[in-house]
Amino acid sequence: MACWRLELLVSDEELARRKSALQLPIVTPERGYGKLFHEHVFQAPGGVDFDFSQDVDTAETSGDA
Repeated sequence: MACWRLELLVSDEELARRKSALQLPIVTPERGYGKLFHEHVFQAPGGVDFDFSQDVDTAETSGDA
């Protein structure tokens, strides 16, 4: 079997320039599970759970909603 190899012939400086110029779009889902997740899931400090599945007092004081 032949040995396949891919070489990137771009300098480290050019890669750094491209990375600093890169602007990724912020995508907000308009429907479905993605929208539900985006709007109702707490981050790690809040337990990575849906806000509607926690106690009302917990959701109000966690600040992650």
